[in-house]
Amino acid sequence: MSDLAWVPQSCTLPTEERSLRVAEWDALFSEHLRFLSRPQPLHLRLDLAGGPSVEDRVRNLVERESGCCSFFTFTTTPGEDLVQLDISVDEPHAAVLDALAVVLAVLAAGTWWLGRRRRPCSCSQETAGEGACGCQASKNPLEITGKGRR
Repeated sequence: MSDLAWVPQSCTLPTEERSLRVAEWDALFSEHLRFLSRPQPLHLRLDLAGGPSVEDRVRNLVERESGCCSFFTFTTTPGEDLVQLDISVDEPHAAVLDALAVVLAVLAAGTWWLGRRRRPCSCSQETAGEGACGCQASKNPLEITGKGRR
């Protein structure tokens, strides 16, 4: 996400701080993104692997991002081993969400090609091998869907 051309004019974060903020999001997503879906055109859903420390990190970033980009609506839902992050925008900012979705899909695909498993399952490491286990939980380990997109 290093090219900041997609950042809308309505973002109030000072220009000199934008690349640092993007780097924080990049690090979070590259380390923890496990699932990406688009349930509706103005809504992204991300599953991030991790427990309470990841949840704290997500909440901190969400709070700061909400302060400068009020067009985003974030909802954080903690789970046992995943933190779900829902990101929504209003219609005038749909292009921002589109750009974010593309960047995340590329990041997820790149991470997958580096050999990381996308979704956790209950299989042992011996069963899972190179990321292709026999259970149905990881039938499609890289799962990026576009429900709601036309």
